[in-house]
Amino acid sequence: MPKVMLLMVDIREVALAHLRAIQVPEAKNQRIILGSASLWIREVAEILKQEFPDYSIKNREISYCPIKLASFFNAQVKLLLPMWRRELRADNSKSR
Repeated sequence: MPKVMLLMVDIREVALAHLRAIQVPEAKNQRIILGSASLWIREVAEILKQEFPDYSIKNREISYCPIKLASFFNAQVKLLLPMWRRELRADNSKSR
């Protein structure tokens, strides 16, 4: 898997945030970050591997070179390049 970090959020938090956004007038026209944790894709795979031991979940990272090469032929792979090895941090104080 690629060395990419993602911002994680529980879908229940998203549903609650949408409900509260309707109820709170100050939320109108606001962009509010709901993410609660940033995890590398490999960390997500390791969690899934522990939770679902019966499934074959790979958790090895691919090096940059094959991804760079694949990016010449695949637009979706090309989207990974700017995120490669970048730590993703977001301020979710508004949502709290």
